[in-house]
Amino acid sequence: MSHIQSRIKHVGLAFLGDGWAECFVDFRAMRWSELKELRQQSQGAAGDQAMDLLIQTLRDHFVAGKTVGDDGQLFDLTADDLGDFDIETLTVFSEVLGGAPGPNA
Repeated sequence: MSHIQSRIKHVGLAFLGDGWAECFVDFRAMRWSELKELRQQSQGAAGDQAMDLLIQTLRDHFVAGKTVGDDGQLFDLTADDLGDFDIETLTVFSEVLGGAPGPNA
């Protein structure tokens, strides 16, 4: 069965400071059915379990991205790299995926 093509949620990473202007993460927008399932899965989740669920959801919706490495060089992100972002940035990603405007809006 076909699905309507999802929008791409683009999160520019310029809000992270100097050197991040060219960096971004793109996520496939969540469908209502996915959001309902996520809400069911997250009921009662706390601590590490809740964070693991958040990171897995971000990985499942990841499309593409570019970031800056420790050496200052840009590189392409993979879904597995998402867990390396700090907790505040992961929270921004989850808010945007959930429908909030991006941090640079």
